[in-house]
Amino acid sequence: KPKDGCAPSVPVDIIFLVDGSGSIGKDGFDQVRHYLKQVIKKMPVDGSNSSTHVGVSQFSTHKYESIEVDLLEGTSQKAVSKALDKMEWHKNKYNMHDPMTHTGEAVQYVLDNMFPKARGGCSEMLVIITDGQSNGVRDPANVSALARQKG
Repeated sequence: KPKDGCAPSVPVDIIFLVDGSGSIGKDGFDQVRHYLKQVIKKMPVDGSNSSTHVGVSQFSTHKYESIEVDLLEGTSQKAVSKALDKMEWHKNKYNMHDPMTHTGEAVQYVLDNMFPKARGGCSEMLVIITDGQSNGVRDPANVSALARQKG
């Protein structure tokens, strides 16, 4: 019988990297926010050292990456849910005509700016939510391979 939620045997720091490009659209972006709230409800995010800590970063055009939930703050269901409610689509947030999908650059951003805050002795996970092909300069496959090498 499937479990109702997630019960990892080791603490987990998980970062969701969310596409905020123009092609995802406002409705698609809102669907992703709702989906993340539902997924995170099933995780043991309770602030204890053995629980899951959640981070959320939004990406689009390079240099417009944003940390929506820092790993140090994503320690309660309430804090994560509140941040997701406030998260604004990059097209509107930065008044951009057509934000791009620079996935490789965004993965590098998370490696440089979010994972250094991960707790020692825990599993680290990155979940990328995007609607399609990257159109940045950096190859997402190469940056992802680098992420796997780092652990």
